[in-house]
Amino acid sequence: MRKITKKIIATAMTATLLGTGCGVPSPSANDVNSNKAAQSSTKKDPIKLQYFTWTAGSMSAIEPMIEKFNQTNEDNITVEVVLKTGEWQTALKTAILSGQAPDVMHGVQDITEALSNKWIEPWDAYLEDDFKKKIDPYSYKVSVDGDFNTYAFVWGARTYKLAYNEDLFKEAGITELPKTWDEVYESAKKITEKGNGDYYGFGLSSSVAGSAIPFILEPIGAYEGYYKIGYDFNRNTYDFSYTKPYIELFRKMVSDGVTFPGAETLDNDGLRAQFAAGRIGMIPSVSWDCAAINDQFAATCNWSVMDWPMAIDGENKGALGLRDMANYFLSASSLNKEAAAKLVQFMLEEDYQSEMLSKSTDMSILPWALEKAKDKPESPHKQWVQYSPTEDMVQTSKVVLGVQLTGDNESTTVAQLIAVPSMDIDSSLAELSKRYNQGIYEQAKIDEEKSAASRVKIDFLGKIMSVKNFDAKKPIDPEQIEYLSADEWKALQP
Repeated sequence: MRKITKKIIATAMTATLLGTGCGVPSPSANDVNSNKAAQSSTKKDPIKLQYFTWTAGSMSAIEPMIEKFNQTNEDNITVEVVLKTGEWQTALKTAILSGQAPDVMHGVQDITEALSNKWIEPWDAYLEDDFKKKIDPYSYKVSVDGDFNTYAFVWGARTYKLAYNEDLFKEAGITELPKTWDEVYESAKKITEKGNGDYYGFGLSSSVAGSAIPFILEPIGAYEGYYKIGYDFNRNTYDFSYTKPYIELFRKMVSDGVTFPGAETLDNDGLRAQFAAGRIGMIPSVSWDCAAINDQFAATCNWSVMDWPMAIDGENKGALGLRDMANYFLSASSLNKEAAAKLVQFMLEEDYQSEMLSKSTDMSILPWALEKAKDKPESPHKQWVQYSPTEDMVQTSKVVLGVQLTGDNESTTVAQLIAVPSMDIDSSLAELSKRYNQGIYEQAKIDEEKSAASRVKIDFLGKIMSVKNFDAKKPIDPEQIEYLSADEWKALQP
């Protein structure tokens, strides 16, 4: 594995040579060593940094690795980890506005707001050249005032799978994992029949509060060729009609009694708790469920995960998104930006990233982390490696689509359509698409006013993102992104 080359600053010094015949005694070896030690100890002034994070579940990996950085870095840098959970956005914004912003921030509430107010600045001027080249494919870049720079990094992700109960599959005589939705239905039916009311084949959560519907629609939409659940970049429009055959399938599963009872009142936590208790054969799952099912809900069953089923017509039009996000922002008010860059390089390198991966706290997508993790102790949870990203998955962090939505969102609408068979699917989805398209237009208009009043010109503010030569099976190429005004976008609508 290639290591980052350290920059060495050589300082020229003028030495006065003293002749031995001038009555000046030569220094002893102890004096020389003491002098070297004194020079070494005073060579670097101490630097203190603050790293702000909201990821309480990752602290078992973060704390020892930050301590390792504090002990091993050659620049006398000491990092303090500031953890805020719950309403962490409010705490962070308060710190920023009071002039006490942490040097490095795991996230910000609103990137546009942070850019507009110059709370954050690019990393590019502070990172080492070799590292910039290495991390470039995983960088989050934005054009501000005409300059296209790196403001954060996309290193973590959440993957989509189906979690399944090994014991219930075995009892039902299922020897091959389902690969299609028809096979999912058949497996769920067999498990339910074998359970005879004690357990059921499939779990749905469609409660308005804490529904798991988004974690169903996101991977389904991705395989149907959509981004952000229902946006079609080829036609530059929202279109939720693709969900119809899935809604019909879930209605059938509910009416046939192969789903766990009470989906309309069951939130995502309740769904995972019932699965952990061994009462459900399969549930839609995201990689963060690994620790939740095993630890939070203390699973008593033997369980694993399988690949997400292919598109319902048997042809995947797109690739699964990683539900990734941009992290590690540099505070513009930091007094130690070069030191902050050293910390971030450490956090993005193989040792730190693989530590989080091996401890089941974060799903790194960096290839050097995946390779290094092979040399570390296995995760205490066997399912963790099964959630690992695969090469055919794509990043989605470059997608910026703001919507000023009126009425129910897609999750609530789909949940209602599943729960109420009398609702007309076609008209409901058409209305949903219409409201989303009106919402994206209205949001762009609102942002146009913000952009006009802002001192900072952000390329996407007040615009609607479009992608030339869009291919839903590949990551979006930044060079193919363009931004349309609200009216330009509206003119393209079918």
